Amino acid sequence: MARTVMWHLQRIADSGVFEGHGQFNNLWDEYRFEAHEGPHEQLDHAWDSVIDPIVIDNLDRVPDPEKRLLFFGTNEGWEYGDERDNTEIAPINEELLADEIRRNLIRVAINTPHPAEEN
Repeated sequence: MARTVMWHLQRIADSGVFEGHGQFNNLWDEYRFEAHEGPHEQLDHAWDSVIDPIVIDNLDRVPDPEKRLLFFGTNEGWEYGDERDNTEIAPINEELLADEIRRNLIRVAINTPHPAEEN
């Protein structure tokens, strides 16, 4: 799901916030720069205001059974599975899933080349 968020960011024009630090073609380039060179605390709210609606929109499209399955991919899901018997239905915690998507988005950004290395 992080790659879906990445795809959306690649389709939004760059903001110009890092002007003078290289050429950025879209918000994904700027986000990668932020991941490699940041964090810049003054931009946290701006990033959240762009990324959070994309994350929530994508989560809203996932059927509940798949959300339950995704839950077991989180640390909390592993712990939940160890503490319960197999008859209980796993909870759906969209906030937890959204946090996991955001963490994975940062991992993807860090593990892709620095934008300055591409130009």
